[in-house]
Amino acid sequence: MPESEARVGESIDYIGLALLAMSFVIIGYSFTEAPTWGWLSEDFWLGIALGLAILFLFINHELSTQNPLINISDFVNPDIAVPPLLSSFVAGFGMFLSFQALVYMFELPKPIGYGMTILRTGLTLAPIALIMLFAGPLYGILMNTVGYRRVLIITSGIAAIGGLLMAATVYVHELMITIIVMIISMVGIAGMTVTRITLLISSASRERMATMTGTNTAMRLMGNTLGPVIAGSLETTYRTPLLAYYLNGMPIFYEVPGRESFVLSFVIASITAFIVMIMSTKVTR
Repeated sequence: MPESEARVGESIDYIGLALLAMSFVIIGYSFTEAPTWGWLSEDFWLGIALGLAILFLFINHELSTQNPLINISDFVNPDIAVPPLLSSFVAGFGMFLSFQALVYMFELPKPIGYGMTILRTGLTLAPIALIMLFAGPLYGILMNTVGYRRVLIITSGIAAIGGLLMAATVYVHELMITIIVMIISMVGIAGMTVTRITLLISSASRERMATMTGTNTAMRLMGNTLGPVIAGSLETTYRTPLLAYYLNGMPIFYEVPGRESFVLSFVIASITAFIVMIMSTKVTR
């Protein structure tokens, strides 16, 4: 792609950066400690409330500052706000939550997981990279044929169904079925990813393109960060004992993440994809 000739000089919004970072650190820490504090405890909900309050201060600051870190006015245009920005956070959250669940599920010992080594886990997850590599150009052709909105709705629907199927495979515990369902889910996720950023670039002006793509990256990374935190908290909350060995005839057990944590992770990922599908109905192109 040719480099944009538009140049806009702006200063860094350090106050907004600090408020946004504090908000997500507090929310992330609260979810991390939820298994210890209790999901219904006062400490957990006070932490979430404090993080959301700081996030509200961040939004107010962005509305009044001259060079905002995230321009709130960008969220007025549905072609810019809905798929590229809001859904980038939602989809990034669900995608990395399910990725962490997959890695744990493949590496945990049987009968909870598949007992794979790190290398074999990586090779098993290789179809994800291949789908992302080859599906991009195909989705580009499809977007020009049927439009951005239809592609986003269809692919997010596929991802939502794939998440539910992944939750079902946790109890089926058949590796080939899990891989097939994972590939189906990744077909939807790849379409969501490619279509969002393409729609953003085609909708933003040259002067705002660099800022908008940076905002899109920030929203996606915030979701990418929070998703694995919640996945880890679920894996700490729902534990199951496994027999390690016998010591003088006495069984010795150790705890690993239970199947319930993986089911919840995939169901949450499915819900996030469904939310993106609803958001996509607001797209005008």
